[in-house]
Amino acid sequence: MAVILDIIAAMMIGGVLLMVTTQGIERSLREFVNHNADAIMQAELASMTQTVQEDLRKMGYGIPESQQLSIIQAATTSRLVFLAKQNPNAANADTVEYTTGTPDTTIIIDSPVITYDITRTLRRAGQQPQSTLIGRVINPVLFRYLDQAGNQVADIRSTRMVEVTLVTLNPHVYLDDDVIQAPTALLRTKALKNLWRESYWRQTRVVSRNLRR
Repeated sequence: MAVILDIIAAMMIGGVLLMVTTQGIERSLREFVNHNADAIMQAELASMTQTVQEDLRKMGYGIPESQQLSIIQAATTSRLVFLAKQNPNAANADTVEYTTGTPDTTIIIDSPVITYDITRTLRRAGQQPQSTLIGRVINPVLFRYLDQAGNQVADIRSTRMVEVTLVTLNPHVYLDDDVIQAPTALLRTKALKNLWRESYWRQTRVVSRNLRR
């Protein structure tokens, strides 16, 4: 009888240890997968910001003082078109355009994630426009236009600085039982938001060196 009780006790203890070990493995796997997804998203954001930074630094470069008001060709919260000389020795200025695409919705279980494509288009005299998808963000408002004091302007001609904000998120995270088996959609969404991590970048640049004074 004692032997049987020892076997039952050993099985119970073994079952508990197995359950704890399984939960630990799942937790470790979740953290590994989600941290890896975050690292990928951070790398994509870094690549995107590098492209944007290089263009912002050249915005208005090589444009004569008499044409300062024409540096920014179009300006909305989701579209920016400006002039710059990518090649200082070129006779004509280049046109750089950033636009956000239509919203794209991804459903994770029953929670929607809305993303927007960002396309960069470069136009050079005598050449076909070159368009490149540089990344995806979750914020529809990319651009704000500011005066010299940092106040938002209503008239494009009053713009002295452009503020760019990029927020990215990887919705494809590892889903454990706590998320999948949540009893309501609201609790599932809350659990998902605890797993999702946003990557954020913002920069403000003057339109042209000639406007620094």
